[in-house]
Amino acid sequence: MVFFIFLQVDYMSGCLLQKKMTAVNFGCLVFLLTMMLASAAQKHTNIVIVGGTGDLARKYLWSSALSLFVNNFNENTTFSFYAGARVSQEDGTKTLTDILDKVICEMGDEDCSRLRPTFIENSKYEILKSGDHYKNLCKSFRNQPTGLNLPSLDLRQIFYLSVPSSAYESVARLIDENCRHEGTTTQIVLEKPFGLDKVSASDQVTAINKHFSDDEVHRVDHYLAKPVTKQILNFRYVFF
Repeated sequence: MVFFIFLQVDYMSGCLLQKKMTAVNFGCLVFLLTMMLASAAQKHTNIVIVGGTGDLARKYLWSSALSLFVNNFNENTTFSFYAGARVSQEDGTKTLTDILDKVICEMGDEDCSRLRPTFIENSKYEILKSGDHYKNLCKSFRNQPTGLNLPSLDLRQIFYLSVPSSAYESVARLIDENCRHEGTTTQIVLEKPFGLDKVSASDQVTAINKHFSDDEVHRVDHYLAKPVTKQILNFRYVFF
């Protein structure tokens, strides 16, 4: 059984956090992933958005990915981004190019303007339909990134499942079976809904836990970004 107990409020990011299960809105995605990356001195992180050419990714996730890159990229902390989907390489690449063309920096953000071309260069499309596709992609992660040829390099891979919740278990299984490598940290991020009721939510957790432990799973609830939801704490402090 899963209980979402919000133990800490970070007013700077607007995030509600729990140690092993995290509920955040889209504006908190950068904070979440930064927190997940914070422990290693020398690191390269591969971030795969499964369903990375869909509406959610188009509207929100790639903008958050750019912010993550701008806020954390340096000579010892590097990233590669991948949009995974089931369409052909040609069609997927074309769609991703169109998405990234619309991911722009805020006016006057010099750091973003300087780093955006590198972000675009490090963002690619990959077909992800079968176990072989996942295996080939994750095998390529074992190649050390240019400029970080360090024996102590910490390799990490984060899979953001921007797919229907009915596909969570099958995608988690493909990742588990084809992307586990010694010395590499693997984590997944799941979007709501987390089941339709207590029973189905529990069933979903049980299914995911066949492949990933609780500390490898992060859950994102974008409804925390809704205006009414964001006012709950203010309402509480004013009237109680």
